[in-house]
Amino acid sequence: TYDDAKALEDLPYVEGVTTVLNGTGTISYGRETKDISYDGATEMHPLVNSHNVLYGRFFTTEDIRTNARVIALGYDVASDMFRDVQDAIGLKVKLEDQKYTVIAVMEKKGSQVFGSPDDTAYLPITTVQKRLLSVDYVQAIRIIVEDEAYIDLTRERIKDILRYRHKIRDPADDD
Repeated sequence: TYDDAKALEDLPYVEGVTTVLNGTGTISYGRETKDISYDGATEMHPLVNSHNVLYGRFFTTEDIRTNARVIALGYDVASDMFRDVQDAIGLKVKLEDQKYTVIAVMEKKGSQVFGSPDDTAYLPITTVQKRLLSVDYVQAIRIIVEDEAYIDLTRERIKDILRYRHKIRDPADDD
């Protein structure tokens, strides 16, 4: 859950934690429409995924707390929808017939193993959970540690915390 991700933020050696919750939908602005993937994430997405904001600002903890109707567009989403990607900031787009204010255009990253972040939009995790998908879970939690020497130690601490939070006594029952 998002609360599980929050519980991991204060672990030693952890630099950032974000969530993954994917969906697909149609985004539109005026006459332009595009089928896209979208991700519910936390304010730490740019750090954890090495995916920086090119224009505007990424969402904040307050945006997450309030299920804000804000959206950060992958570069190709923005360039397909707007003549100048910079012009997208502050405009309202529709995603699944709900209006969202564009607050960021992300740097171009290129294709990755599981698709392209450039063809993805990013919204606060709680917005995706409550407004778009009506779920209370996340699909994954991504974490960045300050030094790879701490990965194994951090992994064990994460397991301990999640087992405690999920009331799992036998590691064979890990969910």
